[in-house]
Amino acid sequence: GNRVQDLSRLYVLFQRVGALEELKVGFSTYAKRVGHALVSDDKRDKEMIAELLILKQRLNLIFQDAFRRHDAYKTALKYAFEDMMHTRGNRLAELMAKYIDGKLRTKGSMEEEMELALDNVMELFRYLNAKDVFEAFYKKDLAKRL
Repeated sequence: GNRVQDLSRLYVLFQRVGALEELKVGFSTYAKRVGHALVSDDKRDKEMIAELLILKQRLNLIFQDAFRRHDAYKTALKYAFEDMMHTRGNRLAELMAKYIDGKLRTKGSMEEEMELALDNVMELFRYLNAKDVFEAFYKKDLAKRL
């Protein structure tokens, strides 16, 4: 429900009783469940990368504001994203290359807007294992653009 203040209060309460590990497990489980639901839906391929970026921003906001950038929560978020990015094998690498290609083909985009979009995609790229597959699709799309 995007109730970051409530999560922040919950974090403080769990910290007082020494139960941050349980809260971290809940956060990680939530991130994995939502991510897997998004990634495993074949019908959402066209907008999947954009939705993954929105999810990443939302979870980062929770990590920064509610969990006060606690290292254990950062690690849990990293593992959750790595797990969800490997759900469909090489398909996400292909979708990511197509998303970048679509952004680069867009006429009239502001340079700052383009840079921001590419920076955001690079955050997802870090979690990708199939970087060589991404490279192959990106090269193919680049050849078409040229």
